[in-house]
Amino acid sequence: MKKIFKIPAVEDFTDYKKSINLAIFTVYVIVSFSILAFSSRPFETYFIVLSVMLPFTLYFYRKVLLRDLKLLKENWLKYLIFGFLIYTPITVVLGLIGSVIFILIGGSGESPNNLAATSALEQSVILGVVAMAICAPVIEELMFRRILKLIIKNRIAFYFLTSLLFGLAHIIVDFSFPASFPFIITYFTIALGWAFLYDRTNNIWLPIISHSINNIIGVIVMLSSL
Repeated sequence: MKKIFKIPAVEDFTDYKKSINLAIFTVYVIVSFSILAFSSRPFETYFIVLSVMLPFTLYFYRKVLLRDLKLLKENWLKYLIFGFLIYTPITVVLGLIGSVIFILIGGSGESPNNLAATSALEQSVILGVVAMAICAPVIEELMFRRILKLIIKNRIAFYFLTSLLFGLAHIIVDFSFPASFPFIITYFTIALGWAFLYDRTNNIWLPIISHSINNIIGVIVMLSSL
C-alpha cells in the first residue's frame, strides 16, 4: 500500500537525535506510569503534570508541529478525505473488534481510566477538559506515535508496541489484575488506528486531532453522567 501523500519521510522531521527522543520518551513513561500507579489521586495529579508539560512539549517539538501544520494546510482536502472516508471506517472496525474481544474474554463494566477521569472532572471540569481535549492528545501522540516511529523501523513492530504501551498507560491507573487487564484491548485497538493514520501520512496533527475528538466525545459522555 503506497503512501497517500507524497511528503518527506518521518526522519526528515527530526529536530533532535534519536537518542534524545528515546531519553525524552523514557522519562515521560517513567514519570507518567509512576504517577498513575502510585499517586493517591492519580488522574488529578496526571492532569496537572500534563498541563505543566504542554508548553515545554510544544516548544521542544515546535519545528515538527509547525512543519506538519504547514503540510496540513497545503493538503487539507486530501487529509480530510483520507481521515473521514478511509481512516474513520478502519477505526470503527478496529473499535468493534476490540469490543467483541473484550466481551469474549469476559470484560465488563467501565475502565479504571474512565472512572478516574470522571472523578477528576468532578474535582475540576476546566482542568479535566483542558487536559483530556488538548494536553493529552498533543503530548501522547508526540510520545507514542512520533517518537516511537523515529525509533522503531519495522512497521508491524511500531504498530504493536506503540499500541501496547498506550494501552498499558491507560489501565495502570488501577493495576488490579486480572480485572483491569481486559480493558487494554479497547485502548490497543484505537491506538492501532492512530498508528495507522500517522504511518500513512507522517503528519502528527492528524492523530492529534482524531485523539482530541475522541476525548472530547468521552468528556461529553462523562459530564452528562455527573
